[in-house]
Amino acid sequence: MLHAILLNKAGRSLGNNEVNWRQLFSASEDSLTSTIFGNLFYLPTNLFWDILNESCYKVPLTKSNPKIISFEFWPHWSAIESYNSNFIEPDIFIRTEEFDLIVEAKKYDYNQQSFNQWRNEFQGYLNEFGEESTKKKVILLAIGGINNEIPENIELNARTLTVIKCRWMNLLSEIKQTLDRLRKNSNAPNISDNSLIILEDIIKGFEIHGYSFGSWLEQGNFNMHKKITHPNLSSFFKF
Repeated sequence: MLHAILLNKAGRSLGNNEVNWRQLFSASEDSLTSTIFGNLFYLPTNLFWDILNESCYKVPLTKSNPKIISFEFWPHWSAIESYNSNFIEPDIFIRTEEFDLIVEAKKYDYNQQSFNQWRNEFQGYLNEFGEESTKKKVILLAIGGINNEIPENIELNARTLTVIKCRWMNLLSEIKQTLDRLRKNSNAPNISDNSLIILEDIIKGFEIHGYSFGSWLEQGNFNMHKKITHPNLSSFFKF
């Protein structure tokens, strides 16, 4: 489907109207999230975490490659004690052996994320998992829509949520660099042709949704939005 949309072959006549699937997809935040992460989940676990870790600002999500137990797109959690009246709906919820990860994604890369929304999602998580939640570290990945690159902590009920930030362009850049690196080592025994195809499809998914470096990316100028390390940030986190 990605290829058909990208090459303007995905159209369907409805009476006298034809659906422009590329235009529809390019405007959809949910489509962007499911296209990119839906494909990332097909990658080997170590490659999945390597890409996400290198895409984040300041600190990585994890220092290891924990097994992913489950993932769910747009779960519905109780809104009790939150600012919402109906339910809480993060974009993705990922359970691993070491920690739980909430993903809140925005369509564009700047000025759409909300502290109150992060707090709501943390409260929804605590509502959903109760006592079980005390046994695991919980992280929120804010991807796209960020106002700055500084990680944040949110305190609720004696629990701490760490918010780590990333932009879509960071993720695209890291995926392209990973693909180039794997192509150069394609004969290595641990390199799967499937991983190369998946990464290529993710890049196509980005393009459909309006994210593309074009010739600038091909020239290898990747560092515009790369993360910045800070020697004093380790004391900020309660891992």
